[in-house]
Amino acid sequence: MLYDTIADGVRKVWIRDQQIIEVGQDRIPCVIVDVDYALPTVRYSFWIAIKNGLVLRRVATIRANGTTDAIISTVRALTMNETLPAAVFEFSPAADDSAKARVFNLDISSLESYPQ
Repeated sequence: MLYDTIADGVRKVWIRDQQIIEVGQDRIPCVIVDVDYALPTVRYSFWIAIKNGLVLRRVATIRANGTTDAIISTVRALTMNETLPAAVFEFSPAADDSAKARVFNLDISSLESYPQ
């Protein structure tokens, strides 16, 4: 879940509680933050990990036409700072490098001096 605009349009925000949630095999302490945005029919609740600030759960409560619905998004597994094998980032250029360079607007010769 990406939250680069989480603070945009906030009308009211408050801390409701703290709760430990399970992500995979881990039990992670979170603070529950409720947020009202400019749209008055929706309230969001975020479970934010106390240790690193990651949003691990989100509940959007929608009130419309006399009914209330909730949409729940939860992180079920998370791996951080994992060592990845070098092969993940391996680049094997095709025989005609110049054709690929034109497609991506990239001058491959400028990369030859890039530190390895």
